[in-house]
Amino acid sequence: MDSLTQIALGAAMGEAAAGSRAGNKAVLWGAVAGTIPDLDILFNAFVDSVDELAMHRGISHSFVFSVLAAPVFGWLVRRVHPNGDATFRDWTLVGFLSFVTHILLDYLTIYGTQLFRPFSDYPAALGSVFIIDPLYTVPLAFGVIMAMRFARTDIRRRRWNAIGITISSVYLLFSIAAKFQAVDVFEKELARQQIAHDRLFVAPMPLNTVLWMALAEDSANDQLWVGLYSFLDPDGARITFRAIPRNSNLIAGGESSRALSRLFWFSHGYYHVDQNTNGELVFNDLRFGRSDGWLDETGQYIFAFVLQEDRPGSKNFVGFERRAPDLTLRGEQFSRLARRISGQLEAANANEAKDTAGECNRKDPPC
Repeated sequence: MDSLTQIALGAAMGEAAAGSRAGNKAVLWGAVAGTIPDLDILFNAFVDSVDELAMHRGISHSFVFSVLAAPVFGWLVRRVHPNGDATFRDWTLVGFLSFVTHILLDYLTIYGTQLFRPFSDYPAALGSVFIIDPLYTVPLAFGVIMAMRFARTDIRRRRWNAIGITISSVYLLFSIAAKFQAVDVFEKELARQQIAHDRLFVAPMPLNTVLWMALAEDSANDQLWVGLYSFLDPDGARITFRAIPRNSNLIAGGESSRALSRLFWFSHGYYHVDQNTNGELVFNDLRFGRSDGWLDETGQYIFAFVLQEDRPGSKNFVGFERRAPDLTLRGEQFSRLARRISGQLEAANANEAKDTAGECNRKDPPC
């Protein structure tokens, strides 16, 4: 999740663990602990792009780190406040709760969190919440802010913090249930339209858990099908699935190279390769979507990596450079996203217009 959310979550955990003994100091140190796992980015200056991708959300986001680093954190904070009422055990609990909730919250996003390092580098991701979601962050932060207004012994302090944690946690549980419901809807629609697929990836669209995106892998045809579904869509509305070719032929022969191996690992195989105007091969991770939110055909992929060969045409991809698109937020983008969340099936192009009229942009019937 974003840094502000992790700070709010850490602060709430600090208050829950030691607020009655350390007051606002517990909130402050909880907020600090909530940011510590993300300090792995400080090592980016010492590694190349391939290792950088593997390092973020690595060992610092593991259960082992949470267990081993918590007492170190507790000892350091106790040294700062040797005469306070909060003990080494209290500060250790602040550290542990802040660390472990940080990594579990990150697990709920789609990026991939290596929870089981050093035993496994598998990037686990449930994908039930977007990386920024005010409906989760605002109640949590509000509860902490209200708690800080009262003395550390005041029962209202603990109540406000508990309210914030409870509301935000219930929202997370809702997001998980919503994801499984969305998966069920997509699976049934894919079956109804007779779209063969091997795997299905489902994730929420930005800033909400009502509108969902699906990526259905069709490895036999070297393509993926992408579609959107909102819980507010009209009853019986057809989901438009558009085919995105993988273009695996463009990287054939380089699959075992260092850079591609890392990108396959990171993307879980949900990718599209294209060639830009400079003749460079670009590996796009489709899980993160496009700048147009898949609502038209003008967007750029959010996570795009320009592949680097050791020599031209060798297909030995030794590195990559991430090229971020223009993500300048405009009112019309928010407006279109809001309309799609509300269930308005906009026809952004001719194919989608046909689909909403009862046809689809598949070439092979039945649809």
